[in-house]
Amino acid sequence: MAVSASVPERVLGDRIVRDSMAQYQFWDSTPSASSGHWSIGGTAQPTGTAINVSAAQIASTTFQGGTVPDDLWVRTSDGISWSAWHEFHFIV
Repeated sequence: MAVSASVPERVLGDRIVRDSMAQYQFWDSTPSASSGHWSIGGTAQPTGTAINVSAAQIASTTFQGGTVPDDLWVRTSDGISWSAWHEFHFIV
């Protein structure tokens, strides 16, 4: 699953002033060994930690689902401040 398809729309940018996002952080809070994982450029990322992704890396960032549902989180930065964390779910 590509990130742009899974990230809640309200997180991807300020539609009023049209801020562009400079950095993203992703988090997988599902501890099960059967859960999925984030990958950046094909490299699996650890669960239970903030994963920093630059705007240049966003196109190569994916989530590979496992065999159980995942609780996922995302927040963005415009280079000045960070948004709040937003939770979303990957259901298998």
